[in-house]
Amino acid sequence: MPKEIKRAAAPGAAVHKSRGRKSRGFDKTPPRTTAVCAPKPGAAEVRRCKIKIYGATLRRGYWLYICDVGEYDGRKLCRKFLYVGRTGGFKNSRASSLWDRLGFHLSIREGGEGATVLHHARNAHLDPESCYFEITGFGPFFDETTDPHEHRKIVSEMDGLETALAAELRDRGYLVEGKHSKTAATKPDALQRIVEALGTYLPPLRPG
Repeated sequence: MPKEIKRAAAPGAAVHKSRGRKSRGFDKTPPRTTAVCAPKPGAAEVRRCKIKIYGATLRRGYWLYICDVGEYDGRKLCRKFLYVGRTGGFKNSRASSLWDRLGFHLSIREGGEGATVLHHARNAHLDPESCYFEITGFGPFFDETTDPHEHRKIVSEMDGLETALAAELRDRGYLVEGKHSKTAATKPDALQRIVEALGTYLPPLRPG
């Protein structure tokens, strides 16, 4: 009999039964990491930047996340694109914390591996140091596992959830970046749970 995959649980999280496995309910107010800075100053100015994080984002496991990327138009923030991703992949055998993954995404050093968000920002002719990045995480859906078979099984399920989330946001009228599987499948109830988790965050831009 295959070993049961351990799903992540958190205090106060709803637990639903599905085919003998425990699934973690979605937090309708997911952790958000926000960096707040004034527009890029002149040489004589000093910036004051503030970063707030939830300790929950340090938990290693299998997360979905949305990175909202934009720039300043004068003093106004203008959204440019969304990036949808996940922690844990087929090319490695471990998951990571949401915070660790974001560190790779926003690594400004030359040749930084995994800095996909910055890559998309530069392709959009944006200066990363003048951008704003707002991160919303969902999860972790599962705790990290060291078992390669379990890891692949979880990643396959997360691949479907990631694809469904990206498709939902595109249907709402947003420009969504990131590589998302064209063949990954997810259950309708899982998609509904994602929609419920989004709540009023990123509402539809056009009637649908």
